[in-house]
Amino acid sequence: MKARHFIAIIGIALGVVAFFLTHVDQSLSADEEILFEKLVKKCNIRKNMDEIELVSRVQECVIEIVPHRAYAHNIPHEPIETFKIGYGECYDRSRIIEKFLNFIGFKTRHAAVYDTSVYGVSALLRPRVPSHALLDVKLERGWMAVGSNQKSIGLTRENRVVAVRDLKKYNTDHYINPLNPILVNDNITIYGLWSRHGGFFPPYSGLPDVHWPSLIHPGFPRWIGNLMTFVVDSAIRINAIRSSRRASPVSPGG
Repeated sequence: MKARHFIAIIGIALGVVAFFLTHVDQSLSADEEILFEKLVKKCNIRKNMDEIELVSRVQECVIEIVPHRAYAHNIPHEPIETFKIGYGECYDRSRIIEKFLNFIGFKTRHAAVYDTSVYGVSALLRPRVPSHALLDVKLERGWMAVGSNQKSIGLTRENRVVAVRDLKKYNTDHYINPLNPILVNDNITIYGLWSRHGGFFPPYSGLPDVHWPSLIHPGFPRWIGNLMTFVVDSAIRINAIRSSRRASPVSPGG
């Protein structure tokens, strides 16, 4: 086996291992389905409700039931555990809202937002940088942001729905409800990233907690996508050049 083939196999194997150590499952457990069935009644969710009215009702209900307070890492941060503990942070509330909406039949995607006003993109590598967790929900009109700490949604006064990554296109007065300031200031949105430290979901590997299908969604930060495209294209070109050189006969000296 050639060295490059061996390295490729090792790389793929490490990638598979990393996937299973970091991937966050979005499926509903049997206990969660029972929980959300009860919440449908408690929150007075009705089938004939308008989409935005229904989403807002879910958001308001979760925010009112789950007080805003952080709890420890390296234990499950799923809805059942959060309700047992009795409180949660923005990421815990977001997890509940997302799964609740999934239970009802909506598609969602988690969003982690990091303030870049001071450190730029390098903020992603810095601890304790201002950040926020919330979600997008897919409506008939498109993706709409749903807050996790405030009863706010990505809906403008002109009745236009706005996704998390696009909230900063307008100032907070442009929306029907005030937004968390971090969402309308300089920031970077990463879909699918639940934590950088890996302490929210088993196996608590110390690697980031990620829902990979959301990460590679078109909402994936454009600059990272462009960088990945450049790297892949460069690798293809380099390999093509090496192959052509090996195939070309050596010209005799003279």
